[in-house]
Amino acid sequence: MNRFDNTDDHVSVSQKSLRCSATSQRDADQGDNNYRPLENLEIDDTQLDLFVVGERTRLPVGRPWLTLKICALTKLIVSYYLSQPESNQGGKV
Repeated sequence: MNRFDNTDDHVSVSQKSLRCSATSQRDADQGDNNYRPLENLEIDDTQLDLFVVGERTRLPVGRPWLTLKICALTKLIVSYYLSQPESNQGGKV
């Protein structure tokens, strides 16, 4: 008879855990609601796998960076910026 009491306690704790887990998951899901395009924008940048070479010397100058602004709702690219790498030859590219 004592064994059943322990099982009942375990079940009630499990049910409470499930309720708390479901509530916290629902709150987490509702945290990032975007109802309109452009309401939340994300910015990401990456260095491209390209080498820029000097026009006259044809020596490698560096790798450019691409920065993107992306709409969190539609996942469309809103804007981009392509930056030129720093030149080791005094700015003569």
